[in-house]
Amino acid sequence: MTGHSKAPPLFEDAVSADAVLQSSDGIRFYVSKAMLAGASPFLRDLFSLEQLSTNAPPNTAQLCIIHLDEDSESIESFLRIIYNCSNTEEKDLSSIGRMLETARKYQIRGAEEVALNCMLPHADIQPLETYAFACRFNIEEVAADAAVFCKDRYNRKFPRPDSTFAASVEGACYVSEMSDISTGQYFRLLQFVRAPIETVDTRPSSFCKPRHTSGYHNAQKHVEQPKREVPAQVIPETYTQPTDLALQSTDQCELRVHCLVIELAGGRMLINEAVETAADGLPMARVGAPGWVLAKVVQLCYPCGAPGIFQDLPAAREILRVAVRYDMSPIIALAQAELAQLVPTAPLRIYFIAAEHDWLALAEHAARTLATAHLEDVYVPEMEDVSARAYFRLLRYYHECRTTICRVASRHSDYVQGWRAVSKRTQTNLAALAVPLPIVEMWTQKMLSAQEQPHTDGHIVGLRGGRGLGRRHTHGVGSLVGPDLQVDYVDAAYAMDMEIKEELLKVQPKLDEI
Repeated sequence: MTGHSKAPPLFEDAVSADAVLQSSDGIRFYVSKAMLAGASPFLRDLFSLEQLSTNAPPNTAQLCIIHLDEDSESIESFLRIIYNCSNTEEKDLSSIGRMLETARKYQIRGAEEVALNCMLPHADIQPLETYAFACRFNIEEVAADAAVFCKDRYNRKFPRPDSTFAASVEGACYVSEMSDISTGQYFRLLQFVRAPIETVDTRPSSFCKPRHTSGYHNAQKHVEQPKREVPAQVIPETYTQPTDLALQSTDQCELRVHCLVIELAGGRMLINEAVETAADGLPMARVGAPGWVLAKVVQLCYPCGAPGIFQDLPAAREILRVAVRYDMSPIIALAQAELAQLVPTAPLRIYFIAAEHDWLALAEHAARTLATAHLEDVYVPEMEDVSARAYFRLLRYYHECRTTICRVASRHSDYVQGWRAVSKRTQTNLAALAVPLPIVEMWTQKMLSAQEQPHTDGHIVGLRGGRGLGRRHTHGVGSLVGPDLQVDYVDAAYAMDMEIKEELLKVQPKLDEI
């Protein structure tokens, strides 16, 4: 983006101005202190500090020059808000975003209303881009308006077994601007768009933030987190040597530790921040984390650590953020190993934790586990902290896996019908299948309905038999009660399962590609 060659005429009047705002590209804007101070508490304080630094008496003719980090276009945008001459027309979303960022930084009153009026005309023309910008800046009214236009445009795009990902709701409802919003915001849009238009009360109470009290059918359930306290004993009792470093948390909790232990645990960056002195004379470092998190990090630095701490996923996320911020490699490696063990029981949560920290191998492991699960309606709290880009990549891989399962199942369509009937009449244990048969049934329902043709006697016959699995069955589904047929169909289901597993191994997650 380039700035102006000179300020607009409105801001060139050096005679009546008593202050100058100079942009990063060297353009000077001659303005009134009174107008800027009245519209911005930030600028009012800035003018006061500037006056104190120059020792200039009030109301003198000396111009106050303020150097700002923004370019001339950004400065002009917020000045026009202050001077009540902002042009709400012909503004693209990127310009509106820059204007709002700058206005929020300088606490410009009225900026939210101007941004809203600028964004609304884009909702019906660029609904996805507008939704992304509205969520990014937490403007709920615009986000809701854009979501309605998205639903009108994309609700009829239902994924079919043979469709491309781009033709699905998930693929069609993503644009590059959504990399700046959370997965939770993208998820709520998808839930709203997927719901049939005639369905009542499909709109969440908020798109920008999770609302745990919403009457929406898929409201994000709030899980009350236990109150966490700093343990009385943080350092093992076997360490009797005097401590030589103090660590202070954001809630003013101070822990005394051994500098060598922290360094061996990868905490050199943390030690380097010890530029203050504690009350007892020890060097002190301030750590941007609450006391209980800092205590767990310290425990992990010592032998015996904090057993099982990474089983508690909310705690694990907070600990990891500290470990990553200070590049504490041993703790990060331990976390990766322990979280990998949780993939079978919590694959979606582990996927988003891995995505947050760009752990590609762990993310792919979790994604492959999710390939045979039901995913579309599943919400986890980690979605609120990860870019929508990570969810888009997962859904793209998931769609390819779903297409693969449908393709294999279509070659076994007679047998899919058969085990469906058998499962209603027997207690056969098919839990060992990698792909649960109800999942296959759900994903192949449309394909099977298209393949089935009624005979004149009312019986249903599949168009294709199982590949290499024996005779073609022409019995009606309702007559499949004989033990031989039950065994035949159950064996066929296991054979189909093995073929699906082999085909899924060939599908690459490609989680590092947009």
